[in-house]
Amino acid sequence: MTQGPGLVGSLLVGVSFAKAAAAAAGLPLVAVHHLAGHIESLVLQNGEMPLPAVVLVVSGGHTSLYLVDRPGHYERLSRTRDDAAGEAYDKVAKLLDLGYPGGPVIDRLARNGNDRAVALPTTRLTHADRNAPELTGDLDFSFSGLKTAVLRHVRAHEGPFSEQETADICASFQRIVVTVLIDRLFAAARRYHAKSVGIAGGVSANSRLRAALTQRGERREIPTFLPSLSLSTDNAAMIAAAGLRKFRAGMIATLNLNADAGLAI
Repeated sequence: MTQGPGLVGSLLVGVSFAKAAAAAAGLPLVAVHHLAGHIESLVLQNGEMPLPAVVLVVSGGHTSLYLVDRPGHYERLSRTRDDAAGEAYDKVAKLLDLGYPGGPVIDRLARNGNDRAVALPTTRLTHADRNAPELTGDLDFSFSGLKTAVLRHVRAHEGPFSEQETADICASFQRIVVTVLIDRLFAAARRYHAKSVGIAGGVSANSRLRAALTQRGERREIPTFLPSLSLSTDNAAMIAAAGLRKFRAGMIATLNLNADAGLAI
């Protein structure tokens, strides 16, 4: 079962049920980190990845890079300093009155847009984050400035946007996000001599991101891995896969464990 991280209310319900079921049935209890589940969705879909691997976990709540140097071991290399990529999609969609969640609709509209129509900034970080001094910092992400640039563009426009103008904003925004994600992923792969790379999490369902990963992998001749669309978003199968990994390693939890909303991987 998922011990964390996440909203503590839902975690408490899940942990309480799992503990009760394990006690009643006399079965072992295995505590899983939610992001480990996303990483293991790649294995569930494709089989074991060549190691070491660098995996980008990107969703509405998380945008981080992880080094997997051996099965079941995940070392965080970087994280977002502010908004997660999926969160930025949702906020931009709200600015454009596109509804929630923003990822699928922006991805769909962007296919008919000019991705160079709107000049939007990208962020390159060169210093360590004082809140995470163990990370180098230059592989970190930041999407707050991009979101603000879209806000300023929307406010500067007189009257409602046409369908084409909306598509152009979506395409321009998505181009920046995907470029940043892919560039950081492959920069980490070079630095840590990765033999494969992967992307997991809800945003891995994005069509441009999936295509960009495959194309960059082919150019650099490195295996690339993606989950199926059904395994991209939160699902029980990925948690079971991560749980099986820990169970086989003999990592069994005790019945006195608790949910942890800020659980470190």
